[in-house]
This record gives sequence, structure tokens and C-alpha cells, in this order.
Amino acid sequence: MILINKKKINKEINLCKNWEEIINYLIYLSKKLPLKKKNIKKKKYIINGCFNKIWIKIKKKNKYIIINGDSNTLIIKGILFIIISIYNKKKKKKILKSNFIKYLKKTKLFKYINTYRKITIEKIISYIKNKIKII
Repeated sequence: MILINKKKINKEINLCKNWEEIINYLIYLSKKLPLKKKNIKKKKYIINGCFNKIWIKIKKKNKYIIINGDSNTLIIKGILFIIISIYNKKKKKKILKSNFIKYLKKTKLFKYINTYRKITIEKIISYIKNKIKII
């Protein structure tokens, strides 16, 4: 499974002409999760407090953070793929310093997603950062 970088994500999202094209792009990305076929849909990986079910498994390998995730909805799963693409295989310090919401605001995606999904994204980012602080 090959993740994509920020520039490619930006380019592809900004090529979308409307919300329907962005949804189709997110659905396309959603099909790439989970990254490994091992079932991560376990209680210990679930993010509590989200309307959707979201599972995130985080581990440290050498000096890098490895993230895998899944969701029960396609749009959130596509957004999760973007988050994982940006954070996966990065050093802990870089992830903790990053500002995903600021990055997202530079794309058309932020313009189209509703408040509920923005809150969900913030919960995912917060969950990831809190988990990696302790590993």
C-alpha cells in the first residue's frame, strides 16, 4: 500500500470542481484502508466520542510512528486515509508539531466538510497525538 504525500493530496483535491467530486475522491481513498489486512476493528483501537466508528492502531517502529486505521463510513475513511498518509512513518516530534487543521484549510476539502466532520477530524488528530505522546 502506497500512501500519498501532501502535495499530491492538495493537487487532487483542488482539481475537484464541486462537493460531489470531492466525495468521489474520498470514497476512492477510503478503499485503501485499512493499510494492512489484519483486523484492527477491536475495542482497544476505537476512538470514543465519535458518531462514526473509527479505529486507529498506533505503534512505534525504530524512531518512526506507524499508523493504521479504519472507519465504518466511507467519507471519514477517506479523510482518515489522508491523515494517515501525512502522519505515517514520521517521527513523533514532527507529528506533535504539525497542524493538520491548518493544512486542511489550504485545500478545497475544508470548504466543503460540515462542522460534524471537522469535529471528527479534530478528535482523530487529538487521539493520534495523545497516543504517540505515551509511546
